[in-house]
Amino acid sequence: MTTTHGSTALKEKHVVTRNFVPECLVAWWVLLLTLGALEVAVRAWGYSEPHIYDSIYISRPHR
Repeated sequence: MTTTHGSTALKEKHVVTRNFVPECLVAWWVLLLTLGALEVAVRAWGYSEPHIYDSIYISRPHR
């Protein structure tokens, strides 16, 4: 059985398109997990502590 060059290209294009969405979702999850891990690491390291307790972030009673 022989196939033409055009039908092979269509099949390959379909495979690439079908796998593109899950690969993007995996990339987004990796990005979100990395950002979350970096946030935890910065807070554990203590670098963000002076900024978190800055006077502009302290809640004051409303008058």
